[in-house]
Amino acid sequence: MPTLKKWIEDLTDGQPVEAVVIGEMGWGDYKSETVPNYVNQPRGVVLTWEQALPWISYGFEEGVGAPGCNAVHAWTQDWIISVLRFDGLTEPFRIPRHPMTILPEMPGGRWVQDRPDPKALLGSTAALFERVDKDLIGGNVAVRELTAKVDGLNEAVSKHVTEARAAVMWALHYIRERMFAEARAARDKAAREEGESQ
Repeated sequence: MPTLKKWIEDLTDGQPVEAVVIGEMGWGDYKSETVPNYVNQPRGVVLTWEQALPWISYGFEEGVGAPGCNAVHAWTQDWIISVLRFDGLTEPFRIPRHPMTILPEMPGGRWVQDRPDPKALLGSTAALFERVDKDLIGGNVAVRELTAKVDGLNEAVSKHVTEARAAVMWALHYIRERMFAEARAARDKAAREEGESQ
């Protein structure tokens, strides 16, 4: 999560900050409730870096939507640093404080202080795609291994179910045979007792 302090420090080139002026939020006071102690901020007043630090060290969201931070100007020996709002994004930018030999930038869109080398960017993109390919291959291997394990588990479960079913059938057959045998023995005993009584 960014802070105004970090944004300013990133654009100073290591130069000490001479002064800071804090403004309102990007849209008046809208979203000021997200800024700690906003009502007591010394806005519109020239502050030293040390005086400004307690008021610009809070974190905020820089995504699309209303600005989540104060407007601010900061001065170093060679730079004036500020914050802009463009196309829904909040970004830091800087301009030279004095005339200097420099290729001017046009703030708006993502501010890039150090433009990346296109070749390095392409190399990074290729490396990213290579990692994605490896991850996809690894994922496919893992899925195949898991499928094989599940198939093996299903086969084992099916085998155990078949064995259990066979055991139940044998037990039922045994019980029926036992019941029939006991019934025959009871009938035979009753017949013998009847014959003896005659």
